Amino acid sequence: MNLKTKHFSFIIAAFSAFAVACSSSDKETIVEPVDPCADIVKDESIISDFECQQNFFIGADATKETQAPAIDNTNKSGINNSDKVGKFIDDGSQAWDNLLIDFGSAYNLAERSQLKIKVFAPKTGNLLAKLEGGSLVVEQNVNIEKVNEWVECSFNFREAIEMGNTKLVLFFNAGADDGASEETYLIDDIRFVENDFPVVVDPCEGIVKDMSIISDFECQQNYFIGADPALDTQAPVTDNPDQSGDNTSEKVGKFIDNGTQAWDNMLIDFSSAYDLTNRSLLKMKVYTEKTGVLIAKLEGGDVVVEQQVQMETTGQWVEYSFNFREAVDMNNTKLILFFNAGAEDGQEEEVYYIDDIQFVENNTPVADNPCDGVDKDMSIISDFECQHNYTFTGRLEAGIDNLYKAGINQSEKIGEFTDDGTNAWDFLLVDYGKAIDLSTKNKLKLMIHSDKAVQFLAKLEGGTSAAHEIWMDITTTGEWVEYTVDFSSQANENHNKVVLFFNAGKDDGGATDKYYLDNIRWE
Repeated sequence: MNLKTKHFSFIIAAFSAFAVACSSSDKETIVEPVDPCADIVKDESIISDFECQQNFFIGADATKETQAPAIDNTNKSGINNSDKVGKFIDDGSQAWDNLLIDFGSAYNLAERSQLKIKVFAPKTGNLLAKLEGGSLVVEQNVNIEKVNEWVECSFNFREAIEMGNTKLVLFFNAGADDGASEETYLIDDIRFVENDFPVVVDPCEGIVKDMSIISDFECQQNYFIGADPALDTQAPVTDNPDQSGDNTSEKVGKFIDNGTQAWDNMLIDFSSAYDLTNRSLLKMKVYTEKTGVLIAKLEGGDVVVEQQVQMETTGQWVEYSFNFREAVDMNNTKLILFFNAGAEDGQEEEVYYIDDIQFVENNTPVADNPCDGVDKDMSIISDFECQHNYTFTGRLEAGIDNLYKAGINQSEKIGEFTDDGTNAWDFLLVDYGKAIDLSTKNKLKLMIHSDKAVQFLAKLEGGTSAAHEIWMDITTTGEWVEYTVDFSSQANENHNKVVLFFNAGKDDGGATDKYYLDNIRWE
Protein backbone atom coordinates (compact mmCIF):
# COMPACT_ATOMS: atom_id res chain seq x y z
CA MET A 1 0.00 0.00 0.00
CA ASN A 2 1.43 3.35 -0.95
CA LEU A 3 1.00 6.40 1.20
CA LYS A 4 -1.86 7.72 -0.86
CA THR A 5 -3.79 4.46 -0.54
CA LYS A 6 -3.09 4.20 3.15
CA HIS A 7 -4.19 7.80 3.75
CA PHE A 8 -7.50 7.30 1.89
CA SER A 9 -8.26 4.14 3.92
CA PHE A 10 -7.78 6.09 7.13
CA ILE A 11 -10.13 8.78 6.03
CA ILE A 12 -12.85 6.22 5.24
CA ALA A 13 -12.37 4.46 8.57
CA ALA A 14 -12.45 7.72 10.46
CA PHE A 15 -15.70 8.84 8.72
CA SER A 16 -17.34 5.47 9.44
CA ALA A 17 -16.50 5.70 13.12
CA PHE A 18 -17.88 9.26 13.27
CA ALA A 19 -21.12 8.27 11.56
CA VAL A 20 -21.80 5.48 14.06
CA ALA A 21 -21.13 7.83 16.97
CA CYS A 22 -23.67 10.44 15.71
CA SER A 23 -26.32 7.81 15.13
CA SER A 24 -25.89 6.41 18.64
CA SER A 25 -26.11 9.89 20.19
CA ASP A 26 -29.42 10.68 18.39
CA LYS A 27 -31.17 7.55 19.72
CA GLU A 28 -30.26 8.33 23.31
CA THR A 29 -31.58 12.00 23.33
CA ILE A 30 -35.04 11.54 21.62
CA VAL A 31 -37.80 11.47 24.37
CA GLU A 32 -41.36 10.75 23.29
CA PRO A 33 -43.92 13.04 25.15
CA VAL A 34 -46.16 11.17 27.63
CA ASP A 35 -49.90 12.21 27.72
CA PRO A 36 -50.80 12.52 31.45
CA CYS A 37 -54.45 11.81 30.58
CA ALA A 38 -53.73 8.80 28.34
CA ASP A 39 -55.05 6.15 30.70
CA ILE A 40 -57.84 8.25 32.26
CA VAL A 41 -61.32 6.82 31.66
CA LYS A 42 -63.96 9.46 30.90
CA ASP A 43 -66.31 9.97 33.85
CA GLU A 44 -69.38 11.96 32.77
CA SER A 45 -70.43 12.56 36.36
CA ILE A 46 -67.54 15.04 36.28
CA ILE A 47 -68.48 18.07 34.21
CA SER A 48 -64.95 19.42 34.35
CA ASP A 49 -61.81 19.27 36.51
CA PHE A 50 -60.08 21.48 33.91
CA GLU A 51 -57.42 18.79 33.51
CA CYS A 52 -58.12 15.21 32.36
CA GLN A 53 -61.90 15.25 32.91
CA GLN A 54 -63.18 18.07 30.72
CA ASN A 55 -66.27 16.24 29.57
CA PHE A 56 -68.72 18.97 28.66
CA PHE A 57 -68.27 22.27 26.88
CA ILE A 58 -68.70 25.18 29.27
CA GLY A 59 -70.38 28.05 27.48
CA ALA A 60 -73.54 29.13 25.71
CA ASP A 61 -72.22 28.41 22.21
CA ALA A 62 -69.93 25.46 21.46
CA THR A 63 -68.78 27.13 18.20
CA LYS A 64 -67.21 29.94 20.21
CA GLU A 65 -64.68 30.10 23.02
CA THR A 66 -65.50 28.54 26.36
CA GLN A 67 -66.76 30.77 29.15
CA ALA A 68 -64.30 29.10 31.53
CA PRO A 69 -60.87 28.47 29.97
CA ALA A 70 -58.34 26.32 31.90
CA ILE A 71 -55.51 28.30 33.50
CA ASP A 72 -52.72 27.61 36.01
CA ASN A 73 -53.91 27.43 39.59
CA THR A 74 -51.97 30.30 41.11
CA ASN A 75 -53.77 29.84 44.41
CA LYS A 76 -52.88 26.26 45.37
CA SER A 77 -54.01 25.96 48.94
CA GLY A 78 -56.48 24.36 51.31
CA ILE A 79 -58.94 22.07 49.52
CA ASN A 80 -57.55 22.67 46.04
CA ASN A 81 -53.99 21.88 44.97
CA SER A 82 -54.86 21.13 41.34
CA ASP A 83 -52.45 22.40 38.69
CA LYS A 84 -55.25 23.71 36.49
CA VAL A 85 -58.57 25.44 37.24
CA GLY A 86 -61.22 27.29 35.28
CA LYS A 87 -61.49 31.07 35.00
CA PHE A 88 -64.91 32.70 34.68
CA ILE A 89 -65.35 36.45 34.30
CA ASP A 90 -68.73 37.54 35.64
CA ASP A 91 -70.38 40.83 34.74
CA GLY A 92 -71.19 42.14 38.21
CA SER A 93 -73.35 44.89 36.72
CA GLN A 94 -75.71 42.25 35.33
CA ALA A 95 -77.90 40.60 37.97
CA TRP A 96 -78.34 37.38 35.98
CA ASP A 97 -75.11 37.05 34.03
CA ASN A 98 -74.34 33.31 34.02
CA LEU A 99 -72.20 30.39 33.05
CA LEU A 100 -73.97 27.65 31.10
CA ILE A 101 -73.34 23.95 30.49
CA ASP A 102 -75.58 22.32 27.88
CA PHE A 103 -75.49 18.52 28.23
CA GLY A 104 -77.23 18.08 24.88
CA SER A 105 -79.71 15.58 26.31
CA ALA A 106 -81.41 14.75 29.59
CA TYR A 107 -78.76 14.42 32.30
CA ASN A 108 -79.11 11.28 34.44
CA LEU A 109 -79.27 12.17 38.14
CA ALA A 110 -80.57 8.80 39.32
CA GLU A 111 -77.40 7.82 41.25
CA ARG A 112 -75.71 11.19 41.60
CA SER A 113 -77.98 14.14 42.31
CA GLN A 114 -75.71 16.33 44.41
CA LEU A 115 -73.74 18.97 42.53
CA LYS A 116 -70.37 20.05 43.93
CA ILE A 117 -68.15 22.88 42.74
CA LYS A 118 -65.02 24.49 44.16
CA VAL A 119 -64.93 28.29 43.98
CA PHE A 120 -62.29 30.93 44.63
CA ALA A 121 -64.39 34.11 44.79
CA PRO A 122 -63.39 37.78 44.79
CA LYS A 123 -66.47 38.77 46.83
CA THR A 124 -69.21 37.36 48.99
CA GLY A 125 -72.60 36.71 47.44
CA ASN A 126 -75.20 34.21 46.34
CA LEU A 127 -74.26 31.35 44.01
CA LEU A 128 -77.33 30.00 42.27
CA ALA A 129 -77.33 26.67 40.41
CA LYS A 130 -80.26 25.90 38.14
CA LEU A 131 -81.24 22.82 36.14
CA GLU A 132 -83.54 23.52 33.22
CA GLY A 133 -84.63 22.26 29.82
CA GLY A 134 -86.81 19.44 31.14
CA SER A 135 -90.25 19.05 32.68
CA LEU A 136 -89.41 21.00 35.85
CA VAL A 137 -86.93 23.81 36.44
CA VAL A 138 -85.14 23.27 39.76
CA GLU A 139 -82.83 25.78 41.37
CA GLN A 140 -80.75 25.78 44.54
CA ASN A 141 -78.52 28.42 46.02
CA VAL A 142 -75.75 28.80 48.56
CA ASN A 143 -74.14 31.87 50.05
CA ILE A 144 -70.41 32.31 49.49
CA GLU A 145 -69.12 33.94 52.67
CA LYS A 146 -65.33 33.51 52.29
CA VAL A 147 -63.31 35.67 49.90
CA ASN A 148 -60.04 34.69 48.14
CA GLU A 149 -60.13 31.20 49.57
CA TRP A 150 -61.09 27.92 47.97
CA VAL A 151 -64.48 26.72 49.21
CA GLU A 152 -66.63 23.83 48.04
CA CYS A 153 -70.33 24.47 47.41
CA SER A 154 -72.94 21.70 47.36
CA PHE A 155 -76.41 21.74 45.79
CA ASN A 156 -79.18 19.24 46.45
CA PHE A 157 -80.89 18.34 43.17
CA ARG A 158 -82.76 15.28 44.42
CA GLU A 159 -86.12 16.74 43.32
CA ALA A 160 -84.79 17.09 39.76
CA ILE A 161 -84.32 13.32 39.31
CA GLU A 162 -86.25 12.10 36.25
CA MET A 163 -87.21 15.67 35.32
CA GLY A 164 -85.22 15.37 32.10
CA ASN A 165 -83.27 18.60 32.44
CA THR A 166 -80.64 19.22 29.79
CA LYS A 167 -78.83 22.31 31.06
CA LEU A 168 -76.98 23.51 34.15
CA VAL A 169 -76.75 27.26 34.65
CA LEU A 170 -74.57 28.89 37.31
CA PHE A 171 -75.18 32.47 38.48
CA PHE A 172 -72.37 34.07 40.47
CA ASN A 173 -73.42 36.84 42.88
CA ALA A 174 -76.93 36.09 41.62
CA GLY A 175 -79.46 38.89 41.57
CA ALA A 176 -76.92 41.65 42.29
CA ASP A 177 -76.07 44.35 39.75
CA ASP A 178 -73.93 46.68 41.87
CA GLY A 179 -70.57 45.13 41.01
CA ALA A 180 -67.86 45.73 38.42
CA SER A 181 -68.28 44.75 34.78
CA GLU A 182 -65.47 42.17 35.12
CA GLU A 183 -65.21 40.07 38.29
CA THR A 184 -63.02 36.96 38.13
CA TYR A 185 -64.11 33.69 39.72
CA LEU A 186 -61.82 30.63 39.72
CA ILE A 187 -63.71 27.33 39.61
CA ASP A 188 -62.76 23.67 39.73
CA ASP A 189 -64.04 20.10 40.07
CA ILE A 190 -67.60 20.67 38.87
CA ARG A 191 -69.23 17.27 39.34
CA PHE A 192 -72.30 15.32 40.41
CA VAL A 193 -71.79 12.92 43.32
CA GLU A 194 -73.88 10.55 45.40
CA ASN A 195 -76.34 12.66 47.37
CA ASP A 196 -75.62 12.81 51.10
CA PHE A 197 -78.18 15.51 51.89
CA PRO A 198 -80.72 14.18 54.40
CA VAL A 199 -83.94 13.01 52.77
CA VAL A 200 -86.72 15.36 53.83
CA VAL A 201 -89.91 13.46 54.57
CA ASP A 202 -92.98 15.23 53.20
CA PRO A 203 -95.28 15.60 56.23
CA CYS A 204 -98.24 15.75 53.86
CA GLU A 205 -97.44 12.51 52.03
CA GLY A 206 -100.48 10.24 52.03
CA ILE A 207 -102.87 13.02 53.10
CA VAL A 208 -106.10 12.84 51.11
CA LYS A 209 -107.56 16.16 50.04
CA ASP A 210 -110.65 17.20 51.96
CA MET A 211 -112.36 19.86 49.90
CA SER A 212 -114.55 20.91 52.82
CA ILE A 213 -111.35 22.45 54.21
CA ILE A 214 -110.53 25.66 52.42
CA SER A 215 -107.11 25.86 54.06
CA ASP A 216 -105.29 24.76 57.20
CA PHE A 217 -102.13 26.38 55.75
CA GLU A 218 -100.33 23.06 56.04
CA CYS A 219 -101.41 19.86 54.24
CA GLN A 220 -104.92 20.99 53.32
CA GLN A 221 -104.43 24.08 51.16
CA ASN A 222 -107.20 23.30 48.73
CA TYR A 223 -108.24 26.68 47.33
CA PHE A 224 -106.28 29.74 46.27
CA ILE A 225 -106.84 32.63 48.65
CA GLY A 226 -106.84 35.85 46.69
CA ALA A 227 -108.55 37.71 43.88
CA ASP A 228 -106.13 36.57 41.16
CA PRO A 229 -104.23 33.23 41.11
CA ALA A 230 -101.69 34.84 38.79
CA LEU A 231 -100.68 37.13 41.67
CA ASP A 232 -99.49 36.44 45.20
CA THR A 233 -101.94 34.97 47.67
CA GLN A 234 -103.66 37.34 50.09
CA ALA A 235 -102.86 34.97 52.96
CA PRO A 236 -99.31 33.59 52.71
CA VAL A 237 -98.24 30.78 55.04
CA THR A 238 -96.28 31.92 58.08
CA ASP A 239 -95.21 30.65 61.51
CA ASN A 240 -97.93 30.54 64.16
CA PRO A 241 -97.30 33.56 66.43
CA ASP A 242 -98.92 31.80 69.42
CA GLN A 243 -98.92 27.98 69.49
CA SER A 244 -101.30 27.66 72.40
CA GLY A 245 -104.95 27.46 73.38
CA ASP A 246 -107.25 26.69 70.47
CA ASN A 247 -104.44 26.56 67.93
CA THR A 248 -101.15 24.68 68.28
CA SER A 249 -100.53 24.41 64.52
CA GLU A 250 -97.02 25.25 63.34
CA LYS A 251 -98.21 27.15 60.29
CA VAL A 252 -101.04 29.65 59.78
CA GLY A 253 -102.09 32.27 57.25
CA LYS A 254 -101.24 35.96 57.49
CA PHE A 255 -103.69 38.51 56.05
CA ILE A 256 -102.86 42.21 55.96
CA ASP A 257 -106.01 44.32 56.02
CA ASN A 258 -106.12 47.95 54.97
CA GLY A 259 -107.77 49.53 57.99
CA THR A 260 -108.42 52.75 56.08
CA GLN A 261 -110.68 50.87 53.63
CA ALA A 262 -114.10 49.99 55.06
CA TRP A 263 -114.62 47.03 52.72
CA ASP A 264 -111.12 45.76 52.06
CA ASN A 265 -111.47 41.98 51.94
CA MET A 266 -110.01 38.51 51.45
CA LEU A 267 -111.53 36.42 48.66
CA ILE A 268 -111.77 32.71 47.89
CA ASP A 269 -113.15 31.88 44.45
CA PHE A 270 -114.34 28.25 44.25
CA SER A 271 -114.82 28.67 40.45
CA SER A 272 -118.10 26.71 40.60
CA ALA A 273 -121.09 26.37 42.91
CA TYR A 274 -119.89 25.25 46.34
CA ASP A 275 -121.91 22.34 47.75
CA LEU A 276 -123.16 23.19 51.24
CA THR A 277 -125.65 20.31 51.45
CA ASN A 278 -123.90 18.39 54.23
CA ARG A 279 -121.63 21.11 55.60
CA SER A 280 -123.09 24.59 55.85
CA LEU A 281 -121.36 25.88 59.00
CA LEU A 282 -118.21 27.88 58.25
CA LYS A 283 -115.53 27.84 60.95
CA MET A 284 -112.25 29.70 61.10
CA LYS A 285 -109.66 30.61 63.73
CA VAL A 286 -108.43 34.18 64.07
CA TYR A 287 -105.61 35.78 66.06
CA THR A 288 -105.80 39.58 66.16
CA GLU A 289 -104.75 42.54 68.24
CA LYS A 290 -107.81 44.53 67.10
CA THR A 291 -111.50 44.21 67.90
CA GLY A 292 -114.12 44.70 65.21
CA VAL A 293 -116.76 43.08 63.01
CA LEU A 294 -115.85 40.04 60.91
CA ILE A 295 -118.24 39.45 58.00
CA ALA A 296 -118.34 36.26 55.92
CA LYS A 297 -120.26 36.54 52.66
CA LEU A 298 -121.21 33.95 50.04
CA GLU A 299 -121.92 35.33 46.59
CA GLY A 300 -121.81 34.53 42.89
CA GLY A 301 -125.00 32.43 42.89
CA ASP A 302 -128.72 33.01 43.15
CA VAL A 303 -128.79 34.92 46.44
CA VAL A 304 -126.01 36.69 48.34
CA VAL A 305 -125.88 35.49 51.95
CA GLU A 306 -123.76 37.08 54.66
CA GLN A 307 -123.18 36.46 58.34
CA GLN A 308 -121.19 38.42 60.88
CA VAL A 309 -119.57 38.02 64.27
CA GLN A 310 -118.02 40.45 66.69
CA MET A 311 -114.30 39.96 67.37
CA GLU A 312 -113.93 41.01 70.99
CA THR A 313 -110.94 38.97 72.18
CA THR A 314 -107.41 40.03 71.25
CA GLY A 315 -103.98 38.44 71.73
CA GLN A 316 -105.18 34.83 71.52
CA TRP A 317 -106.69 32.40 69.05
CA VAL A 318 -110.50 32.40 68.80
CA GLU A 319 -112.65 30.17 66.61
CA TYR A 320 -115.62 31.86 64.93
CA SER A 321 -118.64 30.20 63.28
CA PHE A 322 -120.97 31.37 60.51
CA ASN A 323 -124.30 29.64 59.86
CA PHE A 324 -124.83 29.40 56.09
CA ARG A 325 -127.76 26.98 56.18
CA GLU A 326 -129.89 29.45 54.21
CA ALA A 327 -127.28 29.46 51.43
CA VAL A 328 -127.69 25.73 50.71
CA ASP A 329 -128.69 25.28 47.03
CA MET A 330 -128.06 28.97 46.32
CA ASN A 331 -125.11 27.97 44.06
CA ASN A 332 -122.72 30.58 45.39
CA THR A 333 -119.19 30.42 43.99
CA LYS A 334 -117.24 32.81 46.21
CA LEU A 335 -116.50 33.34 49.89
CA ILE A 336 -115.46 36.84 50.95
CA LEU A 337 -114.16 37.77 54.39
CA PHE A 338 -114.20 41.37 55.68
CA PHE A 339 -112.00 42.05 58.72
CA ASN A 340 -113.04 45.04 60.85
CA ALA A 341 -115.84 45.44 58.34
CA GLY A 342 -117.25 48.90 57.70
CA ALA A 343 -114.48 50.69 59.62
CA GLU A 344 -112.00 52.99 57.96
CA ASP A 345 -110.26 54.59 60.95
CA GLY A 346 -107.43 52.09 61.20
CA GLN A 347 -103.91 51.74 59.85
CA GLU A 348 -103.03 50.89 56.25
CA GLU A 349 -101.52 47.58 57.37
CA GLU A 350 -103.28 45.63 60.12
CA VAL A 351 -102.26 41.98 60.56
CA TYR A 352 -104.76 39.17 61.08
CA TYR A 353 -103.53 35.59 61.52
CA ILE A 354 -106.01 32.97 60.33
CA ASP A 355 -106.19 29.20 60.35
CA ASP A 356 -108.42 26.15 59.72
CA ILE A 357 -110.94 27.76 57.39
CA GLN A 358 -113.46 24.99 56.75
CA PHE A 359 -117.08 24.04 56.28
CA VAL A 360 -118.36 21.50 58.81
CA GLU A 361 -121.60 19.74 59.59
CA ASN A 362 -124.14 22.27 60.80
CA ASN A 363 -125.48 21.37 64.23
CA THR A 364 -126.94 24.80 64.86
CA PRO A 365 -130.61 24.37 65.82
CA VAL A 366 -132.90 24.86 62.84
CA ALA A 367 -135.06 27.94 63.25
CA ASP A 368 -138.62 27.83 62.05
CA ASN A 369 -138.79 28.96 58.42
CA PRO A 370 -141.20 31.89 58.29
CA CYS A 371 -141.66 31.24 54.59
CA ASP A 372 -142.93 27.67 54.92
CA GLY A 373 -146.32 27.42 53.28
CA VAL A 374 -146.05 30.79 51.51
CA ASP A 375 -147.15 30.53 47.88
CA LYS A 376 -145.16 32.43 45.29
CA ASP A 377 -146.79 35.61 44.01
CA MET A 378 -145.03 36.41 40.74
CA SER A 379 -146.44 39.93 40.69
CA ILE A 380 -143.98 40.60 43.52
CA ILE A 381 -140.48 41.05 42.17
CA SER A 382 -138.99 40.91 45.68
CA ASP A 383 -139.82 41.65 49.29
CA PHE A 384 -136.36 40.28 50.18
CA GLU A 385 -137.94 37.74 52.49
CA CYS A 386 -140.39 35.06 51.33
CA GLN A 387 -141.10 36.57 47.92
CA HIS A 388 -137.73 36.89 46.21
CA ASN A 389 -138.92 35.73 42.81
CA TYR A 390 -136.56 37.18 40.21
CA THR A 391 -132.83 37.51 39.69
CA PHE A 392 -131.30 40.99 39.80
CA THR A 393 -128.37 42.20 37.74
CA GLY A 394 -126.38 44.94 39.46
CA ARG A 395 -124.61 45.41 42.76
CA LEU A 396 -127.54 44.35 44.93
CA GLU A 397 -127.25 42.50 48.22
CA ALA A 398 -130.57 40.82 48.86
CA GLY A 399 -131.91 39.87 52.27
CA ILE A 400 -129.73 41.99 54.53
CA ASP A 401 -130.99 43.10 57.94
CA ASN A 402 -133.24 46.15 57.89
CA LEU A 403 -131.23 48.60 59.95
CA TYR A 404 -133.80 51.32 59.22
CA LYS A 405 -136.88 49.53 60.55
CA ALA A 406 -139.35 52.36 61.12
CA GLY A 407 -142.42 54.08 59.72
CA ILE A 408 -143.97 52.27 56.77
CA ASN A 409 -141.35 49.53 56.65
CA GLN A 410 -141.12 47.10 59.54
CA SER A 411 -139.66 44.28 57.42
CA GLU A 412 -136.80 42.22 58.83
CA LYS A 413 -134.96 42.01 55.51
CA ILE A 414 -134.35 44.47 52.69
CA GLY A 415 -132.13 44.92 49.65
CA GLU A 416 -129.05 47.13 49.46
CA PHE A 417 -128.10 48.54 46.05
CA THR A 418 -124.60 49.98 45.67
CA ASP A 419 -124.68 52.60 42.95
CA ASP A 420 -121.57 53.89 41.25
CA GLY A 421 -122.37 57.59 41.53
CA THR A 422 -119.44 58.39 39.25
CA ASN A 423 -121.20 56.44 36.48
CA ALA A 424 -124.24 58.33 35.18
CA TRP A 425 -125.99 55.19 34.02
CA ASP A 426 -125.10 52.54 36.58
CA PHE A 427 -128.24 50.41 36.94
CA LEU A 428 -130.21 47.63 38.63
CA LEU A 429 -131.99 45.26 36.25
CA VAL A 430 -134.58 42.46 36.36
CA ASP A 431 -134.81 40.33 33.21
CA TYR A 432 -138.03 38.32 32.96
CA GLY A 433 -136.78 36.43 29.94
CA LYS A 434 -140.20 36.87 28.32
CA ALA A 435 -142.85 39.53 27.88
CA ILE A 436 -144.00 41.07 31.18
CA ASP A 437 -147.75 40.76 31.64
CA LEU A 438 -148.89 44.35 32.24
CA SER A 439 -152.50 43.81 31.19
CA THR A 440 -153.92 44.19 34.70
CA LYS A 441 -151.04 45.00 37.04
CA ASN A 442 -149.04 47.78 35.44
CA LYS A 443 -148.07 50.12 38.27
CA LEU A 444 -144.63 49.41 39.68
CA LYS A 445 -144.46 50.05 43.44
CA LEU A 446 -141.33 50.05 45.57
CA MET A 447 -140.03 51.40 48.87
CA ILE A 448 -136.80 53.41 48.84
CA HIS A 449 -134.63 54.62 51.70
CA SER A 450 -132.13 57.18 50.44
CA ASP A 451 -129.72 59.57 52.11
CA LYS A 452 -129.67 61.80 49.04
CA ALA A 453 -132.36 63.79 47.21
CA VAL A 454 -131.94 62.58 43.65
CA GLN A 455 -133.93 61.50 40.64
CA PHE A 456 -134.44 57.89 39.76
CA LEU A 457 -135.44 56.52 36.39
CA ALA A 458 -137.63 53.45 35.85
CA LYS A 459 -137.46 51.95 32.39
CA LEU A 460 -139.15 49.12 30.47
CA GLU A 461 -137.15 47.63 27.60
CA GLY A 462 -135.94 44.46 25.91
CA GLY A 463 -139.06 43.37 24.02
CA THR A 464 -140.54 44.11 20.64
CA SER A 465 -141.92 47.47 21.79
CA ALA A 466 -139.94 50.68 22.04
CA ALA A 467 -138.35 51.32 25.43
CA HIS A 468 -140.41 53.43 27.81
CA GLU A 469 -138.97 55.64 30.57
CA ILE A 470 -140.50 57.38 33.61
CA TRP A 471 -138.56 59.80 35.81
CA MET A 472 -139.30 60.22 39.52
CA ASP A 473 -137.97 62.52 42.24
CA ILE A 474 -136.66 61.30 45.59
CA THR A 475 -137.30 64.33 47.76
CA THR A 476 -137.52 62.77 51.23
CA THR A 477 -134.27 61.46 52.70
CA GLY A 478 -133.41 59.39 55.76
CA GLU A 479 -136.69 57.48 55.89
CA TRP A 480 -138.70 54.92 53.94
CA VAL A 481 -140.93 56.27 51.15
CA GLU A 482 -143.12 54.27 48.80
CA TYR A 483 -143.10 55.32 45.16
CA THR A 484 -145.54 54.37 42.39
CA VAL A 485 -144.37 54.31 38.79
CA ASP A 486 -147.38 54.30 36.45
CA PHE A 487 -146.72 52.11 33.42
CA SER A 488 -150.44 51.72 32.54
CA SER A 489 -149.73 53.18 29.09
CA GLN A 490 -147.68 50.03 28.41
CA ALA A 491 -150.47 47.57 29.26
CA ASN A 492 -150.53 46.13 25.76
CA GLU A 493 -146.86 46.54 24.92
CA ASN A 494 -144.10 43.95 24.85
CA HIS A 495 -141.22 44.45 27.33
CA ASN A 496 -138.91 41.88 28.92
CA LYS A 497 -136.88 43.96 31.38
CA VAL A 498 -137.30 46.42 34.23
CA VAL A 499 -134.34 48.75 34.79
CA LEU A 500 -133.83 51.22 37.67
CA PHE A 501 -131.31 54.07 37.61
CA PHE A 502 -130.57 55.97 40.83
CA ASN A 503 -129.27 59.55 40.58
CA ALA A 504 -129.86 58.91 36.88
CA GLY A 505 -127.75 60.79 34.39
CA LYS A 506 -125.48 62.22 37.09
CA ASP A 507 -121.85 61.38 37.79
CA ASP A 508 -121.30 63.68 40.76
CA GLY A 509 -121.72 60.99 43.44
CA GLY A 510 -119.48 58.46 45.12
CA ALA A 511 -118.39 55.11 43.76
CA THR A 512 -120.28 53.28 46.56
CA ASP A 513 -123.52 55.25 47.05
CA LYS A 514 -126.09 53.15 48.92
CA TYR A 515 -129.83 52.91 48.25
CA TYR A 516 -132.06 50.58 50.26
CA LEU A 517 -135.05 48.91 48.58
CA ASP A 518 -138.02 46.83 49.63
CA ASN A 519 -141.37 45.45 48.47
CA ILE A 520 -140.83 45.85 44.72
CA ARG A 521 -144.06 44.69 43.06
CA TRP A 522 -146.68 45.21 40.37
CA GLU A 523 -150.19 46.37 41.32
